[in-house]
Amino acid sequence: MKFSVVPLLFGATSAVASRLYAASYAGTVTTLSLSQSSKGHYELETVAQSTDCGTNPSWLMLDHDNRVLYCLDEAVDLANGTLTSFAIRPNGTLSKVVQLE
Repeated sequence: MKFSVVPLLFGATSAVASRLYAASYAGTVTTLSLSQSSKGHYELETVAQSTDCGTNPSWLMLDHDNRVLYCLDEAVDLANGTLTSFAIRPNGTLSKVVQLE
């Protein structure tokens, strides 16, 4: 009886999750969670969103080891863009560290 229960429990709890970051010309940087259930279904969920990068965030670079996300704002209709660094908190929210013009 133990052998029939164990595979059922493992099958019900297996999941794979990944953290994704997306920049949008709408002015947002979004933290997303992509997860896959044991049955092969995928779910994409918004974890957090920030408007601290600038008006037109376009390029992101992740420093995974130091938990830092760099964001380039092209500032399409402005004189200068910015480069912003964010600390990535364990819950996925982004906390602005510094912004350079």
